[in-house]
This record gives sequence, structure tokens and C-alpha cells, in this order.
Amino acid sequence: MAWYGFESYAIDVEEFDSRINPYLHPWRRYFAFSIDYSIYLSIYYFIFNALLKTPKAWYIDVLYLIIIMIIYLFATSFLISRYKTTFGKWIWGFTVENKDGSNLSFLDSLSRTFDSIRWGVGFQIPIYSFIRIIISYLQSKNGERKWNEPYKYELKDLNGNRIAWFIFVVIILIVFQLNTDLLENNTLYKGNISLEEHIENVNRYIELNTYRSDAVRNYLDEKGEWRMEREANAYSFDVFYDDMEVSREFIYDKEGDIVAYEFSLDESGDEEFLYISDKYLNEIKVLVLALDARSYLAPDLDFAYKAKLKSIYDLKTEDVVFNKCLVEKSVDVKGYTILGNERLFIKDDDYKGDDAFVKVKIVVKK
Repeated sequence: MAWYGFESYAIDVEEFDSRINPYLHPWRRYFAFSIDYSIYLSIYYFIFNALLKTPKAWYIDVLYLIIIMIIYLFATSFLISRYKTTFGKWIWGFTVENKDGSNLSFLDSLSRTFDSIRWGVGFQIPIYSFIRIIISYLQSKNGERKWNEPYKYELKDLNGNRIAWFIFVVIILIVFQLNTDLLENNTLYKGNISLEEHIENVNRYIELNTYRSDAVRNYLDEKGEWRMEREANAYSFDVFYDDMEVSREFIYDKEGDIVAYEFSLDESGDEEFLYISDKYLNEIKVLVLALDARSYLAPDLDFAYKAKLKSIYDLKTEDVVFNKCLVEKSVDVKGYTILGNERLFIKDDDYKGDDAFVKVKIVVKK
């Protein structure tokens, strides 16, 4: 059984060799788990969030965690019983087998995998998972572990190329997740869209990005006017600032498709606080996504594109140029200060004049 260099070696978990950890590099094994779990997570996220567009709710988040654990449990158990390894373990050079070299049965693999996610990562439950990871690491250093005792492990080598492959896979998963995030935000209709299609795009976005437990819900009616549903005594900035002097205007071409949109706020200094609701900026973002008409999983949908979308909500930023549309912003204030969230205006205590005002104009053009 070789130790120095990168030669292949096998270790029986019941043997103890003072030169090495008999449980084989716990961090490598954790990273192998992370790859497998992230793959299943990405596939699930892509199907249910991006394609099926599952609405948000706290119970869906809980169900989401349970489903991923079930997928991981059965998929990993099958792969180990069939191939002695998983993709993550293959990257790091691990195999799991019986002491005589035969494959684990599916039931044995299922039992082993269940114990590993139970004791090793605490079912990925926040906080508890972190505690279990630390405990498992300390147990590994002391030659202890609550699972795996009947089985044999083989670590093919300690070649540094495996670390490079791991980094490469992580990058691929990150890029996939970024594209999936943007796919989730893709609109139902894009390119040349009518007012009716815009209304459906906006309401669909609100449905996907509003938790069912939220007490206040904004939506566009069939005429494209903002409406609000709220529970009694529900608190929200939208409730208190719903009567501001806000103007929204659509400009159409000959075919009746939207070619421009103008949002404007013109308020005198009668109020101590003024607030521009997220609903207006969400509508602008959805319109940009529709007019920009990006294809699903386009390779250039990256951090830069997401930063552009985010800058729509920042009134202090300059105009934003997208591929097929332009967002122009104009902000003029007197006697007010814009707070850090860029959409809340507070009247200056030391301003003595009676001509304070807030004027904001945002224009989206094809």
C-alpha cells in the first residue's frame, strides 16, 4: 500500500496506518459530495424554477430541500452499486466497494449513503449541517466515523490534476447557475410585444418573485393599471405611498407593439418621505428583458448583464444600454436626500424653502 508519491493504493477502513488517515482525506470526500449535490441541485433548479417556473412559498423551499436529498440519496446509491463511484468521487479518484472487491448491493449502498448525508452533512439543514461537517471532520481525524465500516475504499492517486478538474467543474456549475438565473427571469413574450403580453409578463414575474406569505401583492389589471391586494393592517411602503403623482405611458408602433415606456414621478415638497415602489422598477426590468429578447442560456448572459439589470433599480446610475433597448434616467431633487436604497427620499431638516420637490423620469426605448 503506497503512501508517498501518486501511486494507487487501497485502504481497509478497519486497518489503522499511522502515516495516513484511515478514512481517506475528509475534505476531498466532502468536495466529492459537493460536486454530486451541486449537479442534482442545478438540474432540479433548472427544471422546476426556470422551466416550470414554480411560484415561491416557504413550504416550497422546505419541499425543495427534501426533494434534493431524496434525489441525491437514490442517484448516489444507484451509481455506487453499479459503478462503485459517482461523478464527484470519480473526479477525486474515490471508489467504494466490498472488501472482496465486489460491488455493493443497492440496499447496502442506500444504507451507506443515507448514513453519510445524515451524519456527514446533516441533511444539508442550515446550521445543523455546518455542525455535522465539523464533527465528522474531527471524527475522521480521530479514526472514527458513524458509517462506512464494512466497506473498502480506494484512492487512485493524490495527483494535483484532480484539484484542477474540481475547479473546472465548479466553474462550469457556476456558469450554468448564472444562465439558469437569467432563464428564470426570461419573459413569456419577447421581442415585439403588445400591452396584453406585457401585462402577462409582469404578472408572471410578480407571481414567481413574491412569496405566498406576503401580505401585500401588486399586479397589473387588464388595462395595464397597477392594483393592490393586501391583508387588513398589512404594512408595506406601497400602502403608504400608493397615492403619489406617478405617471406611466406606453408608446406603440403601427402594429400596436410597445416601442417605448415612460415612467415619471413629480412630487412637491409636502411629504416628509417619498418612495418609489419596486413594482414600477420591476415592470421596467421585465419590459427590458422582453424587448432585449435574449435567447435562453445565451453564453453572454453573465455578471455584466446581471449588473445592468440591477442598475435599473439604482436611480443614481447613468443611462443603461442593453442590446436592443436603452434605459434613460433623469433625477432632479431639491430639499430632499436620496437614501442608500436609491428609491427613498427624505426631506432635509435644514431646508427652509417651500419649493422642495422630487422629479424622476425613466424612459425605456427600443
